[in-house]
Amino acid sequence: MRTNTLTVLVADDDVTNRLLLEAILHKEGYDVIHAEDGREAVEVFERQRPDLVLMDIRMPELDGYQATELIKAMSGDVFVPVIFLTANSDVDSMVKSVESGGDDFLAKPYNRIQLQTRINALMRIRELYSTVRQQRNELIQHQKRLERERQMAKRLFANIIHAGSLDQPNIKYLLSPMSLFSGDILLAAPKPSGGLHVILGDFTGHGLAAATGALPVSSIFYGMTAKGYSIAEIVAEINTRLKTILPVDMFLAACLIDIDT
Repeated sequence: MRTNTLTVLVADDDVTNRLLLEAILHKEGYDVIHAEDGREAVEVFERQRPDLVLMDIRMPELDGYQATELIKAMSGDVFVPVIFLTANSDVDSMVKSVESGGDDFLAKPYNRIQLQTRINALMRIRELYSTVRQQRNELIQHQKRLERERQMAKRLFANIIHAGSLDQPNIKYLLSPMSLFSGDILLAAPKPSGGLHVILGDFTGHGLAAATGALPVSSIFYGMTAKGYSIAEIVAEINTRLKTILPVDMFLAACLIDIDT
């Protein structure tokens, strides 16, 4: 007897065949529910959501193909294996079984070993589907968290970097970075004596690594401009700071402008 009992839906209008299958499945340790026609099979599936379906093809109300299509549609992205029960093994029947969503077929009369082998194989596939679906959902949630964090970081970064005077009527600009974060900087800050200091620069590389260098540059630029330091003094301080904190293969190419009113 298995510890994690699986529920199998047997859909067959032939009482003898249905009871035979139920006896085999009970002996193997499965919970069994049944339906006597295709429509009832769909209704039972919707109520009880079994793990696997054994579906006769020729049944009243709905045939096995139609019932399987409806069951597969209800299953969504959950893999519920359907094994067709058929007395026919011709190519056309096999093709139609696959087209309607069937995953395997079992020829009558039933063989216990063949039935168990097919169920075991499909249950392994079901477990793989479940694992992949869970990993996909976890990945989607992880991507959503990353995107929220990226957007938050973008807003914080923009508030720090663009806290100056780029909205002045005498400044028009266009920034088109390759990624969410970039090493491009354009800063403007008012001087205590009137006028503006402007810096236009580009760090080596792209992305967050390049963008991090803009933080100390903006801090120095805004702070020293507000205190009345000259362009030369600001450039010297930026250069000293970047030489201290940046790796040797990363640098800033920049132009600083002093605009008088």
